[in-house]
Amino acid sequence: MFCVQCEQTIRTPVGNGCSYAQGICGKTAETSDLQDLLVAVLQGLSAWVLTARELGIVDHEIDSFAPRAFFLHTDQCEL
Repeated sequence: MFCVQCEQTIRTPVGNGCSYAQGICGKTAETSDLQDLLVAVLQGLSAWVLTARELGIVDHEIDSFAPRAFFLHTDQCEL
């Protein structure tokens, strides 16, 4: 989910999300933007992986990349 879809998203007349203030969850605007970019990139990657799979191309390393990217902990920074 994108940051602005989160239940903790700041919603004001000025705007939604962390674009102008630190979010309720504690994320900065930069972190929020980077996480949203990661989600968008993984959506695109997933579309290509599905297309490749339809053509009979299966890569297990790529299959495991998205979950690791989503749930990576700072002490596990090696993808």
